Amino acid sequence: MQKIIDTFDVSKMDVLKNFPIFCDRKNIFSLIAHYECFRDVIEMPGDIVVIGYNSAPVLLNVVNFTEAQTIGDRTRLVVAFDCFKPTESFTTKDEYTSLRDTAVNFYNEDRFVGWKDRIQMNEGEPVEQLTAFVKVHIGLKASLVYCVGLNNSEYDAVRGIFENGHLMIGGQIVNYDGC
Repeated sequence: MQKIIDTFDVSKMDVLKNFPIFCDRKNIFSLIAHYECFRDVIEMPGDIVVIGYNSAPVLLNVVNFTEAQTIGDRTRLVVAFDCFKPTESFTTKDEYTSLRDTAVNFYNEDRFVGWKDRIQMNEGEPVEQLTAFVKVHIGLKASLVYCVGLNNSEYDAVRGIFENGHLMIGGQIVNYDGC
């Protein structure tokens, strides 16, 4: 991709506008998979939960799907529990959270219904944050839960919180390992 950008002197805006040209298959398949999971629950009531490590790409995909498919409906929130883990792309927490928070704020300023946020952001260890959130927000019901980069015990804990606490309304819990 970098070779194409350098050879043809392509601007960053052109890369964004024409992303399918510059994306590899894995990223396109991932986007389609996120949408298919979302599409399965679009008519169900309940919030969408994104929980895990460095989950901003999944979070923003889901928020954009929600905004595109249910434009004026603010009864459905996207509740995020995000924690930083160093990667090749982001070596410091400040880098990652700055980019994530900028993207979330940009999204919130650009949404159709400007007076009510779609995203409810929670930062910290995912399972701990979810456990505390559920105790305070007793009415939480989810139709879709995306688990991003959780290990098996964390995934099992999240699944237990939603299934044993009767917090799922139909829908599904998706364990997604990577963005």
